[in-house]
Amino acid sequence: MSHDEHSPVIETEEMSLEDLIKTREALLRPLAEKIIDSQQPLRDRYASIVKEIRLVAGEYGMTFEQYLSMTRSQAIDHVLRELKRREAAVSTPRTPGQILPKKFRHPKHPELEWTGRGMQPRWVKDYLNENKKHKIDDLRIQPEPRRA
Repeated sequence: MSHDEHSPVIETEEMSLEDLIKTREALLRPLAEKIIDSQQPLRDRYASIVKEIRLVAGEYGMTFEQYLSMTRSQAIDHVLRELKRREAAVSTPRTPGQILPKKFRHPKHPELEWTGRGMQPRWVKDYLNENKKHKIDDLRIQPEPRRA
């Protein structure tokens, strides 16, 4: 039997069964580490893509799972409805230049905010449904302490 000159050779004929098992165990962890390390760039890319999808889905009142379960046509229809709803909300009379402060923020996705006016965004409903012990006030943005 020929061996690659760079591959370590383990003489197994003289080893006991117990020693063979120990050697196998000693080799499995480095093998698992190499497998995971080789996949890390892909895992990082996946995490980044998931984060982006969560942002996009949340922007239009959907969860990650809802967004991915929709066909392209369903997603377009949903976004169209959301854009029309927002347009209708903007057309309500308001003092010119009035910018409403955000009063609520998602604890894990701080880009998701809500003024507290109008219908609760889907992310608020989803968060409260997923975290039954939490109340709407748990999402309230705490005011900045005043400087003396």
